[in-house]
Amino acid sequence: MIKNIRNKKYLVICLLFITLTGCFNATKNELELKSDTNFCDFNKELIYKYDYYTKDGEQLYLRYIRKHSSNEWELEKEATGDKIITEIKFKLFPDAIINSNQKKVTMEYIAANGDIASWSMTGYYSKKDSIWFHPPRGYIFKILEHTPFPSVKKPYKIGTTWKQSVTIPSEGWSDARWKTWEGEITTNSTFEIVDIRKEKTAFGMIDCVVIDSKAVSRVGSTELKMFFNPTYGFVKLAYKNIDDSIINLTLVSFEDMDPSVIEEDIPMDH
Repeated sequence: MIKNIRNKKYLVICLLFITLTGCFNATKNELELKSDTNFCDFNKELIYKYDYYTKDGEQLYLRYIRKHSSNEWELEKEATGDKIITEIKFKLFPDAIINSNQKKVTMEYIAANGDIASWSMTGYYSKKDSIWFHPPRGYIFKILEHTPFPSVKKPYKIGTTWKQSVTIPSEGWSDARWKTWEGEITTNSTFEIVDIRKEKTAFGMIDCVVIDSKAVSRVGSTELKMFFNPTYGFVKLAYKNIDDSIINLTLVSFEDMDPSVIEEDIPMDH
């Protein structure tokens, strides 16, 4: 009699666990981050720190060779000297239109002594239901042309998916340090919101949309994991590159910018 009662209690506990687990999963899948805020619709200055690791896991540091030439650089084992690039500064100009329909963003590569090693200008898209950015593409970051471009799409809900294609010519982008090819290649990227969770950042614990993405072309594949917050934008970007190296970009500063600031004589980074 006692054994039967114990068996029944065990069965009830198992059924309750299964029911609660099912409820949790259903709730998790229904999570949605609702926000009308769009960080890139304002004049902002964003600063990112970066980490670079070889495919073997060795951390290296970027050193520029000559100012205003983002094609001249080396990777060093020690982060010493004034020419080590330590951060990338993005300046958003949402009222300035370039490339017909893109909003203007400039990127400054800042050295350890505070000097601007080089800078460039490109564009980004900011629509009611989606955001799309070019990655930094100077120095070693040129390799990011092969990866999915940072983007997010509403609804900010687990299971939301989208696609993207980018054509890359060999001229200017083929590089023996990671991958060479002739003619053009097309990277086809897929994106999916896989989680919504609190994430520790320079701005405290904040709600983040977690996005997994992958890009495939005839020369290889790459991955990008993104952590996005509507107020601060892409707070973390974790890249696995075409040569299996790793680049992590982490947002460390987010400030208002004087809209009267005008960038002059900045080369276009298409």
